[in-house]
Amino acid sequence: MIKIVKVPLQLEPFLDKFRDLFTKPSYRSFRDLCGALSVCDKSKTVSNLCDTMADCSKGKKSRSSYNWFFSDANWDENEVAQRKVDLFIDSLCLKENDKLLLIIDDTY
Repeated sequence: MIKIVKVPLQLEPFLDKFRDLFTKPSYRSFRDLCGALSVCDKSKTVSNLCDTMADCSKGKKSRSSYNWFFSDANWDENEVAQRKVDLFIDSLCLKENDKLLLIIDDTY
């Protein structure tokens, strides 16, 4: 399995756009987990994401810290989701009166 040592440089500018939604420690967890998501080839559990992070990874936290990030940390998942949507829409460079067709598969 590929182990991640640090967040890929290509992701840093994108992830930085979420920084204001987290405390400094929570942002580090968010950044680490997103980096692990980019290379994890198993189901995306906290355990597997932690296993994807190399032990020599600078600032790697304990598994319980990453669990705490999801269960008790003070951040709003709706704000994160809204920011993601806003960034996606902005990247489309839509002009006034342009239309966007959104196809939703509700079978999940």
